[in-house]
Amino acid sequence: MNILKIIFLIALLILTMTLTVFATPLDDGFKAHKQGDMESAAKHFQLAAEQGDMFGQAIIGTMYYRGDGVKQDYVVAAKWLKSAAEQGDRDSQKQFGNMFHNGEGVSQDYVRAYKWLTIAADRGDEDAVPALDQLEPLMTIAQENQGKKLAKEWKEANLIEVPYAVLSGKPSDNYVFELKNRFIRGLPMNRFGAEHGEAISQLYLGLAYLNGVGEPQNNETAIHWIQKAAAQGYQPAQSELALLYYDGVHTTQDHEQAMQWFRKAAEQGNAQAALMLGIGYAKGEGVRQNFVHAYKWLTVSNQLGVRLALEVRNKIQSVMSDDEIKHGQIQAKRWKP
Repeated sequence: MNILKIIFLIALLILTMTLTVFATPLDDGFKAHKQGDMESAAKHFQLAAEQGDMFGQAIIGTMYYRGDGVKQDYVVAAKWLKSAAEQGDRDSQKQFGNMFHNGEGVSQDYVRAYKWLTIAADRGDEDAVPALDQLEPLMTIAQENQGKKLAKEWKEANLIEVPYAVLSGKPSDNYVFELKNRFIRGLPMNRFGAEHGEAISQLYLGLAYLNGVGEPQNNETAIHWIQKAAAQGYQPAQSELALLYYDGVHTTQDHEQAMQWFRKAAEQGNAQAALMLGIGYAKGEGVRQNFVHAYKWLTVSNQLGVRLALEVRNKIQSVMSDDEIKHGQIQAKRWKP
């Protein structure tokens, strides 16, 4: 076991011991809730909320909204859900948006409803999407644009995009929003991990430099750390590096380099990388044009969940011979991450 893992285990043990000895109001609230004592739970969650705890605010806000352990009060619910939403709790953002839609505890305001529901939807809350669909027909184009503007401003001030696989370990390159303050708090540990060869920490540190979050914006340093992570075979970093070379915004555009890194990530099961590699083969971009290889990787990408890959594959299929399609199908069937 390397020294970094030992340090992490010691830190986790200390944290566990600390939490056992020093119970927080939030802990007491969960304990009372588990015992079915909703009134006591509400008091503890209220105290946690007053101390600025985001989860305490979210929970007590929901309890006031539902009347669980307290007298139902939409105004008080809105107060606490607003605090939690502004701190970044996704469920509170959705709920607060719905309250603006319905005029519950706040004056009905479609623009602010759109703002909070958009933020929640962009962060992956599936229930916020149909709520937006119901809201949009009630709004003017000007109102909708204002809601989008407010959502964008909040996200720019409070969020950073990171590859989904960094957070979940799943083989996907879909991006999600991570709270900037939480991201920044983790930077000292990520710097330590990066300097000691941990690929995930190297990617995180690279993203910090790339976006100028918690570190001064520096493209060269960002590429340095992301490349180190990619060189270790860490596929979210490989895909991120490929995108940087492909777009050419933060470094010199190099489609050949991009396709090399997309291939490495795609071979490990990265759906977005497989899509980009398939498109590269279809267009002859960074690689020699080859419709059979394009068909293979677009099929793989689609099997991994990317719908767009099927649309692109259908377009190139129209210019392929039956023999080429057959070979593409065989290659896709043989593929394994």
